[in-house]
Amino acid sequence: MVKAGSVLAVALALMSAASVGPHAPTAYVAHLWGREQVPTVVTKAWGVATFEVAGDGASIRYRLEVSRLVNVQMAHIHVAPPGQNGPVVVWLYPAAPPPQLRPGRLDGELASGVITVAQLAGPLSRQPLSALLERMRVGEAYVNVHTVAHPAGEIRGQILPR
Repeated sequence: MVKAGSVLAVALALMSAASVGPHAPTAYVAHLWGREQVPTVVTKAWGVATFEVAGDGASIRYRLEVSRLVNVQMAHIHVAPPGQNGPVVVWLYPAAPPPQLRPGRLDGELASGVITVAQLAGPLSRQPLSALLERMRVGEAYVNVHTVAHPAGEIRGQILPR
């Protein structure tokens, strides 16, 4: 006799695999602006984050470029729909806590690297990478860059399939 828990585990695994299966997006982008912050921040700074999912779904290569940002402290991926703030699930800059001041004006690459299940934090810690990918696929993840002038975030952009 098959236990109900085993059936549920198999069903969840199949649903998770389907969300990162052959028809799932493999490239994502976030365009970051102060007007996307909650609440809105008036700034001339902006940025772009790109994400490429590995063929096996086990990693995500990313690059975060910014312009006109001054005194950056940290950058993350958070989970929440547009217009809402949510918890940090991946550190992008620095790669892990604590925050690290990058003094002066920055125009160029802030961070790049590879996200694996080991980097997942907060509500996604101990979850498969497919949990983050699903949030990205449905537009419920965003990139936020925090500065000394705006510690809650100066620029933000939802991550969307490209």
